[in-house]
Amino acid sequence: MLHSRIKWILVVLAIMVVSCSSQTQEPARPATVPNEAMWIGGVDGGAWVLLRKQENQPEYHYYAEIYGDQAGDPWYIGRLEVVPHSRPEVPLGNPGAYGVWDGDNLLLEDGRTMRAIDKFDPFKK
Repeated sequence: MLHSRIKWILVVLAIMVVSCSSQTQEPARPATVPNEAMWIGGVDGGAWVLLRKQENQPEYHYYAEIYGDQAGDPWYIGRLEVVPHSRPEVPLGNPGAYGVWDGDNLLLEDGRTMRAIDKFDPFKK
């Protein structure tokens, strides 16, 4: 009896862990999203993110295009700066290194932030 309860508890815990995973499955890529963009997903959706290093910019500045998960609407296009500036390198092309886009910041899994520094109005066409 005790063993069956323990097994039942372990099964329930395993299901909870799997269902609470921080990554979501990559959705179909909308036609408006560049092929180079990587999917960064979470439990409530995600975003398509394209990052590029820019020449003639400080080493902690990157060019970014961030698109909505389902429709592929642009959420942000412009420069991001890595904070703190003392660690400017980010792993381009590695979606596991990024957490979420919160509308103003791209959070990195190592605790750093890539902060939007350009104004962008996603509703202005």
